[in-house]
Amino acid sequence: MAKIYPRSTLKRIVKAHRPKHKIGRNVDTLMFLDLTVFMSKLIKESKLQMRESGEKSLRAIHVEKATERALAEMHG
Repeated sequence: MAKIYPRSTLKRIVKAHRPKHKIGRNVDTLMFLDLTVFMSKLIKESKLQMRESGEKSLRAIHVEKATERALAEMHG
């Protein structure tokens, strides 16, 4: 089975930000799945913003507005 993401790189990034915390065995997998869910919600919310504004192309302003909604949903 092919690797979807580099586990060692993700663990190294987390360690760089939180050097005193230990990382569990499958934490990197859960973090990757959370990121994937967040990005899919962000894309859906961005498309909604685009349609509400009546434009045909996705722009940065749509993503910025959608980020607030997606973060609010993922925070809980």
